[in-house]
Amino acid sequence: MSRKAPHLVVDLEIQAVTCPGVWLCPNGNVQLLFSMLGQEVQTKRLPPVFPLLFHEKLTFQKTFPNAGCLAEVQDSLSREDVYAVLLQEVEDPSGGAAVQLARFHSNALHILYPSPCAKGLLAGVDVDLLMEASADYPGILCPKIELSTKTVVKEITSPVQEGYIINPKTLSSQVN
Repeated sequence: MSRKAPHLVVDLEIQAVTCPGVWLCPNGNVQLLFSMLGQEVQTKRLPPVFPLLFHEKLTFQKTFPNAGCLAEVQDSLSREDVYAVLLQEVEDPSGGAAVQLARFHSNALHILYPSPCAKGLLAGVDVDLLMEASADYPGILCPKIELSTKTVVKEITSPVQEGYIINPKTLSSQVN
């Protein structure tokens, strides 16, 4: 048995990470780790020089089998955490390690459907995410992720999960 369920496909086009006037340690490449909809994706590694020009497209997908309408998907997105972490590789005698330079945290709804701004831009186009610097970050200004988003909701056929017993009882059929 199957039923229809909303399936969300999110394309994040990460253009750059910028921070004018900040110089990173030249020893070790830099990459961005992005976590959304229960998936974690890393960008390519770049030399540690701002602006970090990623020009990379990341795709995230999730099916909401219990959502009956788009309002329920929207409610679920407001509870989905989104993390972005700027990492720099460091040379460690015991093996490869990375230092967290900056971090961004929000909910998916805020990233995918930001509140309208005075510029009159479309939702998802030219989104800027201001990161929080860690103690290991060398600058005073915090880095900013420049990206755009494209969100598509499709209706797919999803298998219905089998029922389960909440309060099992055992009956005995003994003849007295």
